Amino acid sequence: MKTVLALATAALLSTAALTTLTAAPAHGETEAAPQPPRTISITGKGDSAMTPDIARLSLGVTSSAPTAREALDANNKSMQAVIDGLKSLGLGVTDIQTSGLSLSPIYDTSGSVAKLTGYQARNGVALKVKDISRLGEILDLTVSAGANEINGLSFDVQDKDAAIADARVAAMKDAKAKADLMAGALGAVVGRPLSISESYMSDQPMQMQTMNAASVDVPIATGQVGLTAQVSVVFELN
Repeated sequence: MKTVLALATAALLSTAALTTLTAAPAHGETEAAPQPPRTISITGKGDSAMTPDIARLSLGVTSSAPTAREALDANNKSMQAVIDGLKSLGLGVTDIQTSGLSLSPIYDTSGSVAKLTGYQARNGVALKVKDISRLGEILDLTVSAGANEINGLSFDVQDKDAAIADARVAAMKDAKAKADLMAGALGAVVGRPLSISESYMSDQPMQMQTMNAASVDVPIATGQVGLTAQVSVVFELN
């Protein structure tokens, strides 16, 4: 009986040892590292249009005279008349800003030696017009008061928050649609977004270059201000 028990115990120990040897990994073998998720990177764009409610106007007065003093005095007088006229229309001090002041000699270079013939003074102002409907009236008044240069006119929107939100949503939808199309062609399914970054830019509808004020066609067409949002999204693929 003792002999049978001893044999059975030895058999059990031998089986356990064999099981342990079988389960142990081979020398130098390591567990496989988890694979990174499959991804797809997409850029999406979205547009939003806004009706402008503010105009930025840059204009100036240029005066010439035989002497520097005369040129500057004439320029100061004309520019003061322009500013007084703007204030009479309701533009405040925060809406009118001096943008440049210069005084320079004028030379006649037609001969072999340059000859001083006088001086030119220039003073410029930048205006923020909050009531676009009065833009034509403002141009009429400033030219009548003595402004003889218009250096730029652009339109903008004071509050862009709603338009930016619309453009962002459109950009994300565009990115998702592109990802679905490309992934579908490979037999994959688009999963959750892993990262999102975005940028946006505003597009001015009209930018007038420097021109003689006498040539301005005062009726103004404001058009629309466009805004484009762009997003870069990394989606997981399933």
